[in-house]
Amino acid sequence: MVTPEEAWLPQPSWWGEYSVESQDQDPQSSLNMYRKALEIRRKERDLGDGDMEWIDFGPEVLAFRRSGQFLCLVNFGEPI
Repeated sequence: MVTPEEAWLPQPSWWGEYSVESQDQDPQSSLNMYRKALEIRRKERDLGDGDMEWIDFGPEVLAFRRSGQFLCLVNFGEPI
């Protein structure tokens, strides 16, 4: 039988920086970025289910429009 200690790979000491306890109080942390994104998603009805239209802005840009007034543009290319 495998013990709990044997079931997990060793973690580097710096991984503690990514714990909930470490990120909870940091407004710039990944944890709080996701919390804010989820809060926006709950408030914006156009981010829910529904029709979506892909828009072609070229190979380096992901773009789509949702019903209502929501437009998403993500540039994977050079900064403009």
